[in-house]
Amino acid sequence: MQIGLIAEGASELRILKHIMGRYLGTEHDTNEIQPKTNAEGTQIVLGGWDRVITTFEFENTVKDALVENDYVLIQIDTDQAQTNPFSVNVLDENGQYCKPEVLHQRVSERILNHIPNLDEGERKRIILAICISEIECWLLPIYYNDNKRCKTTGCITLLNQKLSSNKIIPLPNGNKNSAGAQKTYNTILKNLKKPKEIEECAQYNYGFYNFIEQLKGIKTILENEE
Repeated sequence: MQIGLIAEGASELRILKHIMGRYLGTEHDTNEIQPKTNAEGTQIVLGGWDRVITTFEFENTVKDALVENDYVLIQIDTDQAQTNPFSVNVLDENGQYCKPEVLHQRVSERILNHIPNLDEGERKRIILAICISEIECWLLPIYYNDNKRCKTTGCITLLNQKLSSNKIIPLPNGNKNSAGAQKTYNTILKNLKKPKEIEECAQYNYGFYNFIEQLKGIKTILENEE
């Protein structure tokens, strides 16, 4: 099984590849669409949420990728959701930040309704990794067992506090796609080895939980094909 990847950056690719590898097993390969990384996992082209959008909106990029891949995974953080051209309303009718499941649904619609020329069968082959705020929020339950494991704000700061106390080099404030940052991500991800561990971690973040539910469906398909 082949899975094409559209994500914000090298760190997101590293996290997603690790989770899919541990959860789905060895029956799949990943192909980077945006951004590209080298053999060390270092990003070699520009990334960012805006490039995620321009990639999936551009002509037949996703449709063509589905010819060579069984699935295409699209990852995006929601911390810039209100910014043009993302342009997703993050507020509810009372002017307060909407619930994570509502924001997740809005971003899902923003993506799926703006991928050109897909038929219904192709739409079902899109995997969405929508990270409420930022993907680092998915990692908090590895180090926290209180209400901070559910946080969706200041996640890198919270993560770095635990990394420092565990004598692990913190993630840099600037380039989290640097080679040094990739080593730190590798250290963090060593704590997620088995599908059960991933499911336990995912239950505290709606975006992570939804992503795993999609992988669970794919895993069931793979098992039925054996």
